Amino acid sequence: MMTRDEALARYRAALDWHNKYSHLIISQGPFYLYAIDTAKQYIELRAYRDPKYPYKPGAFYFGAATPASIKAINVPTAVVGQPVSVSVSLEVPQDAGRLYYKWGIIDATTGKFIYTSTEPRLPRRR
Repeated sequence: MMTRDEALARYRAALDWHNKYSHLIISQGPFYLYAIDTAKQYIELRAYRDPKYPYKPGAFYFGAATPASIKAINVPTAVVGQPVSVSVSLEVPQDAGRLYYKWGIIDATTGKFIYTSTEPRLPRRR
């Protein structure tokens, strides 16, 4: 949602862009077509960085994920109407930070989940 003046400013910016670069593609991203050579099958995209935009490239990069691995799963035969206990053991590296996980049981005949765990997260390792 935007005001009439905000919408007009966006339309004006789009027209100015078209007048400057002679093309116009409006999308959900910061990239624009800078150069194209169809004979050489070459295209160059560049990122448009609005100086007023508050975030810079990399602002939401928090490092590579540290994978956890499944160490053991114990699933006994379940009987309809009877309680069952399932255990899952994970191996979590020291530097993994806070880990959230869910697991579930799928009915082999329908392929649908019949149970999904509710564990909130593993405690943070120090």
